[in-house]
Amino acid sequence: MPRSVINWEDIPESLLSERSVKVCLKCGFDLMTKQLGLARRTAYTEMRKFAPASADFRRQLERPLFTGSPRKVRCPYCDAAKRWIATIRLLGIDEHREARKNIRPLLTALKTKPEEYITLKENRSAVDVFSDWLERTSLGLDFEGEMWLRDAAIAYLQRREPMTDWSDAENINHIFLSRRLDEGWERVGNRLYVSPGLYGDVLVVQYLIGRTHLHGALTFEGRLTPFEFFHRLRRLGYLEKRGIAANDPGSLLEAAIEVLAAVGEIKPRYVIDRTDYLKQLKTLYDGMKK
Repeated sequence: MPRSVINWEDIPESLLSERSVKVCLKCGFDLMTKQLGLARRTAYTEMRKFAPASADFRRQLERPLFTGSPRKVRCPYCDAAKRWIATIRLLGIDEHREARKNIRPLLTALKTKPEEYITLKENRSAVDVFSDWLERTSLGLDFEGEMWLRDAAIAYLQRREPMTDWSDAENINHIFLSRRLDEGWERVGNRLYVSPGLYGDVLVVQYLIGRTHLHGALTFEGRLTPFEFFHRLRRLGYLEKRGIAANDPGSLLEAAIEVLAAVGEIKPRYVIDRTDYLKQLKTLYDGMKK
């Protein structure tokens, strides 16, 4: 029976993320053969079982794992050359309610290749998942100018409505508040008009990102202090629209984050991709046998 084809193209890019670590196979073989005294074939068999924990992709790494530039890859522990280095990827899938029909066939196909792909579930809160998304989004923004405000807004809209065709989103030049709209948004040429509730969501995302990377939180409404931001959202009717009962900036942000995190009922899934690792490991072992 032929193995299923792994097709990632049906998953919206806004729901995918990737982290990677490098593995020094020379360090691995040295540990197995020199320190543990295993035969080379036994060492190879044991190394084929190796897979980092998902937490290894987020914390400080220890031998034989490391991170580094793709151009200059040498082991920081033993100075092994590039041919000894393999890559293991952690692919994140934010399983949005609207995209589950697209994600299910992919997960089924991954199960047919259990050696190459290890699927994981983590019990993480919606707020933690949203915080991870904010961090990833921030890393892709250019804070030198103010176009990042547009890019952050579009990134949020893509996350909120992943099955919408956003292929030409880069042509959207302006995003405006529209009080004519009760919900959602509409596009007219290169302009996007959004409802007050959605506009408030965008402001919250910009504020959260901006206060981390800039001296003061910049939004479409300008650079606002916490109290200015609180009163601006209240005047927009955002608190009422989102059912938020808050009397100060701190409680507003806490409640708004919970509202945004709940959108789409997103469940995180993780896939450890060992394809490159297993291929490189076999190439090196076959070379040792000659």
